[in-house]
Amino acid sequence: KAKEIAGQQVQGTIKSSELEKEHGKMIYSFDIRTAAGITEVNIDAITGAVIEVKAENAADEAKEKAEAKKEKHNKKNNEKNEENEKH
Repeated sequence: KAKEIAGQQVQGTIKSSELEKEHGKMIYSFDIRTAAGITEVNIDAITGAVIEVKAENAADEAKEKAEAKKEKHNKKNNEKNEENEKH
């Protein structure tokens, strides 16, 4: 359903999607490739309300990728720490 709502906001092809917590809310975030570039559409995961539609530039995209990589690294470290605490 969220995918349909996002598709109604922006014409293009969904490049990526994820369920994430942002500002205390669970949202679906869609990156949609359009003729003009990438547009991010955020949909409230509970209500289906459109939270934000934002055209991204290359700097935004690079920042987002760096943050995702950092989160993944932190998650791995947390899992290692939890495993070490068990022993």
